[in-house]
Amino acid sequence: MDRYDKIREIGRGAQGTVNLVKDKNNGRRYVVKEIPINILSEEEKESTLRESQFLKSLSHPNIVEYVDSFLEKDFMYMTMTYCAGGDLNMHIRKKTKDGGLFEETQVLDWFVQICGAMAFVHGRHILHRDLKTNNVFLTDRNVVKLGDFGIARILENTLEKADTVVGTPFYMSPEVCENNPYDYKSDVWAMGCILYEMCTLKHAFKANNLLGIVFKIVQGEYAPVPDEYSAGLRALVGRLLSKDPEQRPTVAGVLASAFITEHIDVFMRTGGGTMGKEVPQLVRRAKELGEHRRRAAREAAEAKGGGLPPGRLTKGASRRGMQEKEENLSNLPHTEKLRRLKEQRLAKEEARRKAELERAYLESANGRQQAKDRHQTEFGTASGRQGTAPARHDRRGPGGGGDTFAS
Repeated sequence: MDRYDKIREIGRGAQGTVNLVKDKNNGRRYVVKEIPINILSEEEKESTLRESQFLKSLSHPNIVEYVDSFLEKDFMYMTMTYCAGGDLNMHIRKKTKDGGLFEETQVLDWFVQICGAMAFVHGRHILHRDLKTNNVFLTDRNVVKLGDFGIARILENTLEKADTVVGTPFYMSPEVCENNPYDYKSDVWAMGCILYEMCTLKHAFKANNLLGIVFKIVQGEYAPVPDEYSAGLRALVGRLLSKDPEQRPTVAGVLASAFITEHIDVFMRTGGGTMGKEVPQLVRRAKELGEHRRRAAREAAEAKGGGLPPGRLTKGASRRGMQEKEENLSNLPHTEKLRRLKEQRLAKEEARRKAELERAYLESANGRQQAKDRHQTEFGTASGRQGTAPARHDRRGPGGGGDTFAS
């Protein structure tokens, strides 16, 4: 931890402590999770560290980037990128305090991004195992970043020795409550709990004690989603929270459904839907920076090329404007120079984010088409097979099966 300066503690739980830190070398802020592993043998510690290394391979626009993991004394440290927009639980609590409900468009924008991340990892035979609103993070542009992938599995030996339950009771599936193994459909159940919570601002299953929560989960007792939301959204919640895991859609099946496909198309046409709306002060700052850059480029172009209309720059004029800005940086005070460099870095990151988003949802579109093809191959077309119950699938499958639901 010598390379980091601790800024503050931002979380604490059964799995360890979470700190916001600053890298002494590059000045960037990261999140470091400090996990106690003192009860493990040296061999088990090394095995746990190796298990954590696979998280670096999860490169997706809607997954928190894992930077590094290392052992130090009796702790394992996992370094991740910092999401300045907080987590979804924080936004739900804020909305509860302010009053009202989230708009359906906002709920679906967040949920579609969660689906994209989960389809990515299920396609690689990875379970999340601890999905909850506290692990759904948001950037300062309101982009979803799913975190803590596979950490519950990595810590399984540690938590077993500590006699601690893996996972969060509010999001446990009926089959897990009945001591059956956790599988892909258990992740889907947790996604249903998160979607329900975004719609109602409450847990789907809540009681005064753990036994009461488990009883309600196993019975499938939860209050209906408010009528303010569409029939398609209410049906989706119902399918995700089916007590029988065989009746739940896979993540690929959700993405292949007409209801979600239609929303994804709108999401892509609008360049990311509601991104930015839930962090207005940060978005306003970003817009101000963007306008500042455009104004500087226009002024430089007009000075060089003779009065181009506002917003209409040639590539050469824009390039000259940027070159002049870079040359002028050397004459600025140090703090102003750092601020200008940060603006340029943010602009590059935004361009990269948009490119990654487009790539991710092009992949989702391909996945939806593949799911539809599988569904037609296995069950025939809907017109010729209505009323025919689908064959039972192995619910341990990674994401295939093409489950659909009525919208």
